Amino acid sequence: MKKHYLPLLAVLLAVFACQKPASDPNPVKPGSSEKFAVNFKVSGFSQVIVGNARSADTSVLQNVKKLIYVAFNANTGQVVSRQNKITGDTTFGEFRDSLPTGRYVVTVTGIKDTTGAEIATDPLGVYIVYPGTDLFYKRTIVSVSGSVDENMALDRVVSRLMYQFKGRIPYNARKISIWPHYLDDVYGISPFLDFYTGSNLASQHYHYSPYYYSIPDSLIGHDGLTLNTYMMNPSGTQSTDVEISVTDSTGKVISSKAIYSVMMENNKTTLLSGYIFDSIPASGGVQVKINPNWSTDTIKAEF
Repeated sequence: MKKHYLPLLAVLLAVFACQKPASDPNPVKPGSSEKFAVNFKVSGFSQVIVGNARSADTSVLQNVKKLIYVAFNANTGQVVSRQNKITGDTTFGEFRDSLPTGRYVVTVTGIKDTTGAEIATDPLGVYIVYPGTDLFYKRTIVSVSGSVDENMALDRVVSRLMYQFKGRIPYNARKISIWPHYLDDVYGISPFLDFYTGSNLASQHYHYSPYYYSIPDSLIGHDGLTLNTYMMNPSGTQSTDVEISVTDSTGKVISSKAIYSVMMENNKTTLLSGYIFDSIPASGGVQVKINPNWSTDTIKAEF
């Protein structure tokens, strides 16, 4: 009997050895080199500049002209992907990327007026060029092990300073200079936002420069001049000193004023109202109070 079983067993083993399974029940897990689709859509903004505060369902096109997407390695801070979109792009408001398995810091920045902000490369970020512009930003951490689809609502990262000049503009006035800075430390307040951390980093490379506004002939002799500027302020409360001066056609200063400790809050307007062209009335002074406007409140100061 053994003589019959042994050849049969050999044949069966040969048959099974040649067969291949229809599918692998234990597929090899993807390695670190495999990439997954990562898609982010800018759905709106937490606050908008038009009128009073309202919810974040306003069209992206109405608020910004440029969007910047950056993905960093969450452990090293190294940039692994970067994309820019401007209005007119068919996919404006959407970013499609592919990233290997890992943890990433993903940021999206929105700039309303590209002449009021510039991109810095070391470190990577954005800084305000006076008079500045409205800026929005969002930072999130994602773990990629498969495809990712997320909506991002950007938050405003600036404060707005509104200057209301009382009195008639003199006929010899040609230019107004507005310079926000600490009078004892020009680098004490920074216009720079670091993309990786989302913080307003102080730097010896970035500081506010004076904003020179050329007074048009149509405003000479009239009152009611209002100017708007923006300052980087991603969170919390900041203060700054402000120097204002008026010059004639030769550059001679005909009027000037220094305003100390001007308070600013994220996503709020600080209204500075007072006289610089005419004499300050006896009732003048500095008063600070909170009034509804722009966001939840407006900080008002009279000079």
